[in-house]
Amino acid sequence: MDTKAQIAQAMDWILAKIFLKDEAYIADNHQLRLKEDLMANSKQYFPIISYFEDKFDIFMDYHVFQYSATTVESAINYVLEEYNKQKA
Repeated sequence: MDTKAQIAQAMDWILAKIFLKDEAYIADNHQLRLKEDLMANSKQYFPIISYFEDKFDIFMDYHVFQYSATTVESAINYVLEEYNKQKA
């Protein structure tokens, strides 16, 4: 499994856990908007960021993530971008 697929799978799992959704629903709907569709609030970004920082041993800026990750897909892309920058 490539890095993007690993990140996508991890994102599906953590978002399903935080927002009490079915993981398959998240996986099938990466166009979902975090704030509008999943009703994310600022406190819910912290466990997402912490999870990826621990799992992939990277640093993620809270404010950049909050403004960059508007959809599930853009959240995946942000994590992948940070991973590629920090692990290159």
